[in-house]
Amino acid sequence: MIYLDNAATTKVDDSAIEKMIDVMKNNFGNPSALYDFGHKAEKILNNARKFLADSLGVKEKEVYFTSSGTESNNIAILGNYSGNKNDEYITSEIEHSSVFNPYHEISERKVIILKVNSNGFINLDDLENAVNENTKLVSIMHVNNELGTIQDLEKIGEIIKRKNKNTIFHVDGIQGFGKIPIDINKCKIDLYTISGHKIHGPKGIGAIYIRENVKVKPILFGGGQERNISPGTENMPGIVALGEMSKIAYENIENNFKKVYNIKKYLMEKLLNIEDTIINSTLENSSPYILSVSFKDIRAEVLLHYLEMEEIYISTGSACGKNKKSRVIEAINLPKGYEDGTIRISFSKYTTIEEIDVFYNSLVKYIKEIRSVIRRN
Repeated sequence: MIYLDNAATTKVDDSAIEKMIDVMKNNFGNPSALYDFGHKAEKILNNARKFLADSLGVKEKEVYFTSSGTESNNIAILGNYSGNKNDEYITSEIEHSSVFNPYHEISERKVIILKVNSNGFINLDDLENAVNENTKLVSIMHVNNELGTIQDLEKIGEIIKRKNKNTIFHVDGIQGFGKIPIDINKCKIDLYTISGHKIHGPKGIGAIYIRENVKVKPILFGGGQERNISPGTENMPGIVALGEMSKIAYENIENNFKKVYNIKKYLMEKLLNIEDTIINSTLENSSPYILSVSFKDIRAEVLLHYLEMEEIYISTGSACGKNKKSRVIEAINLPKGYEDGTIRISFSKYTTIEEIDVFYNSLVKYIKEIRSVIRRN
């Protein structure tokens, strides 16, 4: 099997599995319990919180565990929704659905949606013109999940805080955490969201960083766990795995980046040999882990299933947008004939050059086969 859909989810590392099994078998106590077995579980939870805080360079009390990146993004947005009808919000047209859809739910407030260019970058002048004294929250993702675009968070944070020091800056960090270095304080980020299964942890665990002086209202109500931000009995196996993988990811972030960068560059150079091809991702200012490419006169779903027969797995876009046209691909305005031929190839620290060679040869073969049918008609 050649797995090239790591932006959708990643294989869980053995080290994470071992941590999860230990908690489930030996340290399964409820961290809210008053006896020593519960206290032991609480200590394990706090150690995981420390790993995350150290990875981000923030205080432990600013890190909250959640059930997913989606919950984290909903907390960031809906937790900042108030009764003030003058409040305004800003986001971009290529945000993940867990950001874009919550804004749709508060559409009775003014929500400004920033356009992007053909590589997925927002226009900083548009942002500067949009922020005013009523701007409550700005949500801009760290790394786009379909294109790999890395927004200039330092400049974005500077603009937001210069125009309105009280505006809250929310960053969806789900595709960036553990892969792309970030300085939370330098970028003036107030809220940063994380998902475990994008960094070789399990599904069903996420986190949110909330700057100490930023107030966020709970959107769920229960027993008061995670200081009311995400109430409910803590997912201890997921939490220890996320803590472990955040530590491993940041210990190896530079080496992994260099390795995957070279793999992306290698494949991009090979893709240029295929006629009628547009590479939507850039090499610089882009995540090395994500590569979007569009082929003229190709049905991406058909191509995906051809590759699937050889146990090669890619995607046509975000896994969260299954059976829907991609807002992201529509936003970058591809030329006619390329719209239906976009695929996303996403790498991991485990991806090899040998796998890329096998993938590329199969890709070329099936593109020729599909085009021979489509162009004949």
